[in-house]
Amino acid sequence: MLHGFFEQIHNGRFAYGHSGSTAIFHTRMTLLPEDGVGLFISTNSPEGRRIVSAFERAFFNRYFPPVHADTVQSGEANPEARQRAREYAGAYRSTRRAYSDYQKMGALFTGDRFIRATANGGIALGGSRYAPGGADLFTSISNPDNRLAFGRDQDGAVNAMFLGTNSGAAVAFERIGFWDQARTHQRVLMLGLVVSLGVLVGAIWLFPKWRQMTRGEQVARGLVLGASASYVIGFLLFMLALSGGLGAVYREGVDNLHLILTLWFVGAVLALAAFATMGLAWVKG
Repeated sequence: MLHGFFEQIHNGRFAYGHSGSTAIFHTRMTLLPEDGVGLFISTNSPEGRRIVSAFERAFFNRYFPPVHADTVQSGEANPEARQRAREYAGAYRSTRRAYSDYQKMGALFTGDRFIRATANGGIALGGSRYAPGGADLFTSISNPDNRLAFGRDQDGAVNAMFLGTNSGAAVAFERIGFWDQARTHQRVLMLGLVVSLGVLVGAIWLFPKWRQMTRGEQVARGLVLGASASYVIGFLLFMLALSGGLGAVYREGVDNLHLILTLWFVGAVLALAAFATMGLAWVKG
């Protein structure tokens, strides 16, 4: 009966439904079998996502007001509770994404989710706070219909998160380390750009002294200059490819992708060659 539908809870009431969206339309169907009532709404504008959610929320608040007898308690303010909460702290990334091909780069821009432990033994996801509601389960303090559940690997370490809301299906996330986080990759990209631009500016500034350098110094500086130029050109082409948005990237691919990757590969090779040249020059004195 529920094949293809998502179980939901709205103001404490069981419901099921399904939603679908693209960049320009948003649709949602929600059914309450015990009450014989259903809701269907569809919009054909990019801003429709907010309309769909607001309309559904207003519908349930008007005809099925909250039935929660008690508010969710914020948690325990003791060291043991805080220590338990820290077990879940970290970065998580949605599993609803591409794992290969150029579409994998979408993870750099869609944003990771970060869980942090709060002082009262609960956890926070963005601006929402959750209180313990069972083993590896947390309930939203502001909206008890929303819950967070966590999974563990065979060694008992937390490795997954499941976000369930009353607006659709539960979303699965996998826990990721520091070097896998999108913001780490973004910072490395920007650091590489800053360093490369600095090298190019320095090369222009020191150009009059080029003839005064030894042959080894000229080779090493030339290699570093080539590596920096390759990185900057590749970065500019990369940003140009993304200028149309991720939607265009998914539909049409990345223009000059092979050229971009080749430039970055060549830049890496030139950088390694420059380090080797400088090392030899230093050994030779």
